[in-house]
Amino acid sequence: MSKDKELYQDPIREKLIGFIENAYEQKNSILNIVIAIIIIISGFSFFNYSNTSKNDEANSAFGVAQNSYINGLQDFALIELKKIAEDYPDESAGNLAKLFLAAESFKNGNFEDADSELLEISGKFEVNALNSNIKSMRADIALSKGNYDEALNLYEDAKKTCEISSYKIKYEIGRLFALQAKGEHEMVVQLANILLDDSEITNLSKNNLEELRAYSKHFSM
Repeated sequence: MSKDKELYQDPIREKLIGFIENAYEQKNSILNIVIAIIIIISGFSFFNYSNTSKNDEANSAFGVAQNSYINGLQDFALIELKKIAEDYPDESAGNLAKLFLAAESFKNGNFEDADSELLEISGKFEVNALNSNIKSMRADIALSKGNYDEALNLYEDAKKTCEISSYKIKYEIGRLFALQAKGEHEMVVQLANILLDDSEITNLSKNNLEELRAYSKHFSM
């Protein structure tokens, strides 16, 4: 991802760019989350809605595309996913194909396309982990564009949508970056202290929170 040197005159903006680039540079992290969730829920008959031929065709095509992606045939898989999204827009397989495509756009830094694709499927899944991840990805995009109030609202919605503690911590960290960018340093310190009291947070989350707290402490003195 290219960096505009002028933006780096603002130290807070620099930290935000680093936060977004971290997600960008971990090229497969978001797609791996999506794939893992889909594999898990597929085991519980996620596609078991009806016996119509259209559903069967959509589910079969999505299964082939998903397996192709997992096995390293990304180019072929993306072509198939685009066809599934276009041919089965009202089927669950079509929505999952759109989610894959949105995650691919996000991974490649095409944030406008990703946000449009994510908005189209927002709230359309029966699995809260998927819905919350969509809101979180949209929040990351809003954060990268400097739309901090929108990012705050989306991170908060994501947190309310999902009960997985590791996800909720991730969304809270995103909120702290947005608050820090708005100059709410005392609030960042207070919230970071609360989150750091959680003994179950990962070392990565702990490091992020300690950096956020230290940075905001400096500006709130």
